[in-house]
Amino acid sequence: MNFEMDEVGRDIIEKARQLFNEHGVEAVNMHQIAKKAGIGQGTLYRRFPNKGALCMSVLDSQFEQFKANMMRELTDKAAEPVVIRLSAFIQGLLFFSLELREYIRPILSAICTDDKNNQDWFQAEPYTFMHATISGLLEEAAAARQLRPQILPTIAASLLISSFSPELMAHFEEQGYSKEFISEQCRATFIEPLFLEASEADYDGN
Repeated sequence: MNFEMDEVGRDIIEKARQLFNEHGVEAVNMHQIAKKAGIGQGTLYRRFPNKGALCMSVLDSQFEQFKANMMRELTDKAAEPVVIRLSAFIQGLLFFSLELREYIRPILSAICTDDKNNQDWFQAEPYTFMHATISGLLEEAAAARQLRPQILPTIAASLLISSFSPELMAHFEEQGYSKEFISEQCRATFIEPLFLEASEADYDGN
């Protein structure tokens, strides 16, 4: 039985969402969530082994919307060079991680402290979607001889995904950098060097 999707599981997710919206994700603990849902902590932990797993479930609807938006944007830009499409996707990931970083922190914390969760993350839909999209774009560039020959798309995709630290992005914002400026720096530092040619002219009008 998928406990997350039964009536009790759905109620836990909704009560957690209410608490997170009211108090902030970091201020809410699992005991408060169990109390709000009117269940014992054992029942809560059988469905969600940690706060990170619960945050992942709360984020599901936001992620599905993000996924739909990004696929639509990539379709709209289908005629654009790969570097443009990849930059748009990475910018979307960056903005998403900034907007929802309070949820992402406990997810990453759970991953870092539990080897099983670490393996689960690489099988989870958010990671597989991001990795498949990025590596697919890089493979397209490689086939067109636009990618530097030493770049392995599957490894490069994993490294790009790992660069989205919510703490680092928050630190940049606290330093007064706009999300647009952070995105530009990410493009110049991590994306353009992957390609044999990526001139400023490629970005005119984007």
